[in-house]
Amino acid sequence: MQSYWLDGFVQFALLPDTDIQAVQSILDAQKVCSLVTCDYLLYGYVKKSDIRWSAEIKLFNAHTKKHDAVFFASDDSEHYERFCETAARNIAE
Repeated sequence: MQSYWLDGFVQFALLPDTDIQAVQSILDAQKVCSLVTCDYLLYGYVKKSDIRWSAEIKLFNAHTKKHDAVFFASDDSEHYERFCETAARNIAE
């Protein structure tokens, strides 16, 4: 499954179902970028507790081997749609 943004200038793709484990560190991000030959990797977590949603998404740059940005979002557990909109807006800006 692939989707495109900005007339194909930016391409997002799901990682294939292989032996790649969940990316949890900058070393994991480097390994994935090397395996699938990508320039950037978005990874992180989304958590839901009894009272809130929270997310931390990192943008890893394979060329500099550093995070270009870290995005945060949170909202109360009854506002999932608003939480998703906030997270997406934080990444898009």
